[in-house]
Amino acid sequence: MPDDDTREWLNYAHMDYGVAVFLQGHRPVPIEIICYHCQQAAEKAIKSVLVNGEKEVPRIHDLPKLLALASQQWPSITELFKQANRLTNYAAFTRYPGGVELTEADMRLALQYAWDIIHRIETVLTPK
Repeated sequence: MPDDDTREWLNYAHMDYGVAVFLQGHRPVPIEIICYHCQQAAEKAIKSVLVNGEKEVPRIHDLPKLLALASQQWPSITELFKQANRLTNYAAFTRYPGGVELTEADMRLALQYAWDIIHRIETVLTPK
């Protein structure tokens, strides 16, 4: 069972994901902002593993690096590297105008990958 600090990180992950889902209803759809929140949700979920293991949480946004650190405690989450690799770029180039244009397919994949990461990490941290 996750402790209070771990649960707080997971709650923030869910809030970022919830914002991403909510923003799909806006017109025009803010695809870049949705992808950014998906990255943020995944980042906070991965960092919850570090908090749970009482590890220092680095102030980085590189999801594969964070996942490598977190997988030292939970090796089974290495299966999330594909998702982490895809989402990690959304931390920077979606925050400002002039970045890469993303499509609705990119957005749908970002939403799916963020959910995959959150769900898998919750499964690991809260075994049945």
